[in-house]
Amino acid sequence: EQFIKLLLHVAKYWLAITNQKFSNSWLVLQDVLDYLRSIKKFHEKRNLVVNFIEKQFIALESSYPYQLFSSTGIVVDYYKCSVCGNDIDSFGCEHLKGELYNGEVAYGIANKILHFDHVALVENPLDKRCAISIEDSSEQFAVQMNMSEYITKAKLKPFSFKKIEIISYKKNNPDYINLPRNALCFCGSNIKFKKCCISKNQVEHKHFEFIHGQLIT
Repeated sequence: EQFIKLLLHVAKYWLAITNQKFSNSWLVLQDVLDYLRSIKKFHEKRNLVVNFIEKQFIALESSYPYQLFSSTGIVVDYYKCSVCGNDIDSFGCEHLKGELYNGEVAYGIANKILHFDHVALVENPLDKRCAISIEDSSEQFAVQMNMSEYITKAKLKPFSFKKIEIISYKKNNPDYINLPRNALCFCGSNIKFKKCCISKNQVEHKHFEFIHGQLIT
């Protein structure tokens, strides 16, 4: 069952990419990674398809622009067990979080939120779905836009690669204006050029190279 759900979400991911729903594709990608972790935990047998999807989707994750995530602290009444419905931390529940019972993974469901404690911005969240929102039309989704175009034009097949090589290099900043040191900076910060963007004549650029690798060789 978990394997079937994995394949369905892989298909759902590529549909989101071709439909240019890039923010949603990130959420589906995290679902795929969750299913992979579950399958690997409960199935020791080596599976070529699972191994291929794992390498490919870890590589795909690295191509997204998300760097900051929201982390919300909440106080709840208790966590209900997804299997039996009892308080998962009570003696009335015999299930362990993260373990498999009749094909279902046990986890806690927050019951009755009492109040929100805090909201913070973090770089390494427990759940990467809580990413700071980016519009689908943003240039930050350049890699995903290119994938969508290449797949639509049959220049790239979803199962034709399993790695993405990231090449970083410097290039001239097209917005850079060389001003007198004490002039107001061109960026509009109202700060003197010498204390603002004087050293930003070049910007870092990343190139993503799709490394060929067939699912079945």
